[in-house]
Amino acid sequence: MNHVHRKSCSSTQDLLIEDIKRSTGNYLQNPTLISTENQETGRGRGKNQWVQFQNSLAFSIALKACEQVTLTSLEIGVLLVEYFQQHHNVKLALKWPNDLLTPECQKVGGIICHNTGGVIAVGIGINIQCVENFDENANFDYPHSFVKIKSEIEHPQKSVPLDIFNFILKNRKTCEQIITKWNSYCCHLNKEIEVIDDANKTCGNFLGIGEIGQAIVLPLSSKKPIEIYSGSLRIL
Repeated sequence: MNHVHRKSCSSTQDLLIEDIKRSTGNYLQNPTLISTENQETGRGRGKNQWVQFQNSLAFSIALKACEQVTLTSLEIGVLLVEYFQQHHNVKLALKWPNDLLTPECQKVGGIICHNTGGVIAVGIGINIQCVENFDENANFDYPHSFVKIKSEIEHPQKSVPLDIFNFILKNRKTCEQIITKWNSYCCHLNKEIEVIDDANKTCGNFLGIGEIGQAIVLPLSSKKPIEIYSGSLRIL
C-alpha cells in the first residue's frame, strides 16, 4: 500500500486525482491513500467546500468501482458505519446521498467520489473532535457533531485513515448488499424530507434508494413514487 501523509495540503482529493492522472500503469495494483492533518480547501459536494475542524480526519483513497458505479459512494457510507461500530463502538447513520450523521441527525462527515479514468477517487472527511468555536461564516445545513474514537490511538489523523482503508478493502459489498444495508442505516427512511436540485424542490416521504442509488420519494401530493438522481436532502 502507498500511504502518503502530509502535515498540511490544499486538498487530499486534488492530490489523489492528479496522481491518478499521472499514472501510466495499473494504478489500483498498489492501493493509494493520501491523508493530512490540515486540509486548506477540502472538496464538498458540487461547488461546496468541506469545512475541516481541528484534529479531524481528512483523506482520500483510490478504489475500483463496485459493479454499479453510482453505488460506490453509498457503499463507502455503509462501510464507514460498520467500521466505526465494530472498531470504536460508535453508532452512525446515513443521509442521502453522501453524509454521515449521528443517530440524532447531527453531521459528522461526508463522502465525495470522482471517476478518474476508471479509478474512483474517494474523499472522506470526518469530525473526530468536538470544537466549540465554529466558523461563523460557514453555512451548515445540520448541527455538527463529532465521532469519539479510542483515546489510546496515536496519531489518529494518520493511523485511523489507514485502518479505515484496510477495512474497506477487506469488506467490499455486492450491489444487493449495498442497497439493503444503506437503507437499514438511513436516518430518514420513511420520514418526510425535502430535496432541492437546482431550481427543483420535492417534498415527500423517503422510501429508500433504488438499484443505482437514486432516492425513491413519495411526494406529499401524489400516490406514485418518483425517483430523484441528484440534489441536497433536508429532513423536515
